[in-house]
Amino acid sequence: MATWILLGVSAAGLGVVAGLGGYSLSLEDCKPTRSDEEVDEIVAMRIGADVGLGVGAASGLAAVMVGVVSASSEAQEDPHGIGWAPVVGPTTRGLMGWTRF
Repeated sequence: MATWILLGVSAAGLGVVAGLGGYSLSLEDCKPTRSDEEVDEIVAMRIGADVGLGVGAASGLAAVMVGVVSASSEAQEDPHGIGWAPVVGPTTRGLMGWTRF
């Protein structure tokens, strides 16, 4: 469920990029000279588009990460095998190994 919510937020963020970015580009092409208010409006739209891009990209990445983690936690663990894991502590560093039969 969280993956779908994050994907929706990502799509909304990318929609903001398309809307504000496209509109700011169309305003820029209209007139060669601009007043300070018009320039401020275009700059504000581009900042909004940048924020939308950041939100869209971050939530898209989060959706992928949540999807991968939830898929791997749902997978059934093999009861047999050999494994290794690093061990790092305040006074300990090393490698821990285990076997399952």
